[in-house]
Amino acid sequence: MDTLELGVDIFDPDRWGLPADAVAGLADRLHVLWTRFRPCFTTTTRDGSLHAWTYLRGVLTMPTKRTFANIACCIIGPTDDGQALQQFMSDSPWSAQRVIHQVQSDLAATPALQRGGRLILGESADAKAGLHSAGAARQWNGRLGKLDLCQVGVFLAFATETLWTWIDGELFLPEPWFAPEVTTERTRLGIPLARSFATGVSAAAGGGRASSARTQGTTSNAASGAQWCHAGEVRQVTGRADTHFRRVQVRATERGVLEDAFAVRQVWTIHDDEVVAEWLVIRDEGGQPTYALSNAPPTTPEARLVEWKCRRFGVECANHDAKAELGWGDFQAQKYTAWEHHLALTILAGWFVAQTKTDWQRSMGGMAGWQRRWACTACRRCRWRMCASCCKP
Repeated sequence: MDTLELGVDIFDPDRWGLPADAVAGLADRLHVLWTRFRPCFTTTTRDGSLHAWTYLRGVLTMPTKRTFANIACCIIGPTDDGQALQQFMSDSPWSAQRVIHQVQSDLAATPALQRGGRLILGESADAKAGLHSAGAARQWNGRLGKLDLCQVGVFLAFATETLWTWIDGELFLPEPWFAPEVTTERTRLGIPLARSFATGVSAAAGGGRASSARTQGTTSNAASGAQWCHAGEVRQVTGRADTHFRRVQVRATERGVLEDAFAVRQVWTIHDDEVVAEWLVIRDEGGQPTYALSNAPPTTPEARLVEWKCRRFGVECANHDAKAELGWGDFQAQKYTAWEHHLALTILAGWFVAQTKTDWQRSMGGMAGWQRRWACTACRRCRWRMCASCCKP
């Protein structure tokens, strides 16, 4: 979403219900954070922390087109071609995991976040124009709801009711990337030799749109003698006469109570030619159903399964914010190292935002107006917080 095209200034503090002096020290706050993380960007031969500073400033201040070249041009100067920043991101051996682990340690040590938080794992796909980027393949793109040429990451988000941020991630490498004939390409892109194929989080298990990769049955117990249904996609289970929906109040928002229709039923799925009993939770969001599979015990109450399904909101918001507001969706490099470095700096930028929101909440007291607006999810069109086109404050 390009908010500038819609005539909305996302940097206007009044838009978020904030006093002007609340944002006056943001640059200093970012500099303090960068100073603490500077050692993470050093190698045995050089200090790349200035490039990290440039990148953080770019993704946090530029609203669109946050590529290496554009960040260098806007932040350093119009004569900079971005080659040094490209080398820092794609080839420099600084440790992305060191950055991520320090963010995780900082989060764990923040008193305000030690209660009421949860960890949520989910996948997110980014469309690619060709097969020359690490992990790119024709695979499930949950955002588009279809098979597409894309790159898929699996991300771990930390979320509370009003705050969400990535704290870890991994690039999913489809099985064709481990074929012998791709060895040279894996080497060119810097994919670690230790990586091996592992099944990723499926679209259905991740709460995405209906997946055609799984065959669903509708019996509640294999021993019951009920007939196998062979429903090719979960959307076919949704339309069955014996799939019953009921409305559930999800959470309170600034515009009232968010309420959707849910259906819960036990199904059979096929994993590596083995039949497995799972729960299928369906949520009808204004005529757009989403799905989640759970391996919870058969005695799990339906209300608990619905609650777990709703908690995916945290990782969905973290994914959206990373792409729309922190530059993740503008990533164009091919190498595996560049993906990992981009992830580390996106997580660091997200942690800066999360820290700032946490401090504002503490200093302003309770659920301030800015925070209610930030957490608004009542929009029935976009489903995201503060959509500039249909959730204007």
